[in-house]
Amino acid sequence: MIIRPPADPVLSPIEPVVFLAGPVTGAEDWQHTAEGLLGSRVSVANPRVPACDTHDYVAHLDWKSRWMRRAALRGCLLFWLAEETTSVPGRAYAQTTRFELGEWLARGRHGGIRFVLGIDDGYTGMRAVLHRLTTAYARADVVVTTDLTDACRRALVACNRVPP
Repeated sequence: MIIRPPADPVLSPIEPVVFLAGPVTGAEDWQHTAEGLLGSRVSVANPRVPACDTHDYVAHLDWKSRWMRRAALRGCLLFWLAEETTSVPGRAYAQTTRFELGEWLARGRHGGIRFVLGIDDGYTGMRAVLHRLTTAYARADVVVTTDLTDACRRALVACNRVPP
């Protein structure tokens, strides 16, 4: 099942969810590709809404928080740090994603959260993220890959939906 805002379907408590966390504004629609790689095996929470959609920003953030918590409890958080393809004046690229990544790295510092981090080779902050991940957060349990297909496969492994 693909879950997009503002939908809040009721799922079985044991149904794993993969939350697609990562840049939307200024990035290619990598979430669509990830849906195709994951959607037949797990429920996928995709926060991307059409650019023409005039949605309630606060309600959208609350939706994301609910589904990120659900994926953290039963499923996997899949962060994909996509390359910036379109610069948006007055907005730092991936500003919300960077905050959410730090939040979930800190929340999961003592384990218990399934987490996959994918970083596109063209993502300009790759060196800083990798350095902080291995020093300040010391998160050896976080899987890091530079391939979206591999990131999706690893998320399915984390959800026990495919063998390692």
